Amino acid sequence: MIALGTVTSGASDARVPCRGENRPRRICAWNFRFDRVDHALTHVLSPTFGGRIVTG
Repeated sequence: MIALGTVTSGASDARVPCRGENRPRRICAWNFRFDRVDHALTHVLSPTFGGRIVTG
C-alpha cells in the first residue's frame, strides 16, 4: 500500500447535518482539506497532535 494523503480538517463554513452515529461535539462538513502525507507528518503541529504512520 502507498499512503498518499490524509484528511486534515473540515471547513467550518461548510457544515451539514451529520449522518449515522451522533456523538457529542461531532461536527460534519461537505468540504475538507486533504494534505499530502509528507506535509501532514512534517508540519509544525504534527508532534502536537501525534501524527504518525502505523502499519500492521
